[in-house]
Amino acid sequence: MLVYGLSMLQPQQLEPHTDAASSSSSMQSSQQTTGTGTGSSIDDITDDNTELLVMLCSASARHLQRFNAQDLSNTLYALAKLQHAPPREWMDAWAARATHQLPWFTPQALANSAWALAKLKQQQPQWLAACMASAAQAAHAREVGAQEACNLLWAAGETQLDVPDPVIGELLRCLRPQLPACSPQDLASIMYALARLQAAPGVGWTEAYFAAAAGKLPAFDANTLSITLWALAELGLAGGPAWKMAVLARLREQLPTATPRQLSTSLRGAAALGWVLPQRWLACFLAECKPRLGRFQPHDVADAAWALATLKAPCDARWGFVWLQPVL
Repeated sequence: MLVYGLSMLQPQQLEPHTDAASSSSSMQSSQQTTGTGTGSSIDDITDDNTELLVMLCSASARHLQRFNAQDLSNTLYALAKLQHAPPREWMDAWAARATHQLPWFTPQALANSAWALAKLKQQQPQWLAACMASAAQAAHAREVGAQEACNLLWAAGETQLDVPDPVIGELLRCLRPQLPACSPQDLASIMYALARLQAAPGVGWTEAYFAAAAGKLPAFDANTLSITLWALAELGLAGGPAWKMAVLARLREQLPTATPRQLSTSLRGAAALGWVLPQRWLACFLAECKPRLGRFQPHDVADAAWALATLKAPCDARWGFVWLQPVL
């Protein structure tokens, strides 16, 4: 409980937040968690209490066999929030006890534990697979909430777990009527997870997703837009003309605040989807990129250059040298 209490001292945003991190060949995304609210920063907490957390993990290892499902979930979730990865021996003991207690895990405990394992990059595929199967049963009974389904899918995608199609199907069926209530961050995380799992949803579910996302587009920021475009491109889901125009309009509004990674990922996603971008839109994109080219990483340059060539952007030969300057 002390570990859980320490985790409560940092800002209270608990859900996974993905930030597009693509390479020129794979456009893969990496995950990061952000917090909202007030209080000590997570860096302050982890820096000041690393030794304490090591001691607490060592002490709790002797008592894990007495932990119930809620204790197990809370402890692992708190460690993930504090960004403290326990030793392998502790994780193996946790997984053994969690397997024994699995029938008593609630959907929230399953989702929190799965999210924590992925966040801490802990390799416990057998327990995670059992967790997903148990969650699918709960989803079949419509007992899994939108945030829980989102976190479960994200954890499976982030770890690239080999999840059977029926398990993903149950989670998606449970999630479909809840899509309109999902936040932009959740909607981006869901599509990111499906792309990582290479699990393209059915036509009906995809239409429901596009409808929900279109209603939330005014609240999408540059990060959630870039993640969504990356994922849609990975799955080959281009959407209709109205969706494309709405996304481009929102992305144009967000260009001034986008990072080089978000700019290059968004443009590559649009190009990979086969979208035809208006020349005026591309001119605005180039104008926003030019003063920030010094901050583009080599893979950002490669992604953007590929996309501009694919889109036949209005660039003369001089632009090629400008784009290459950050990597020369």
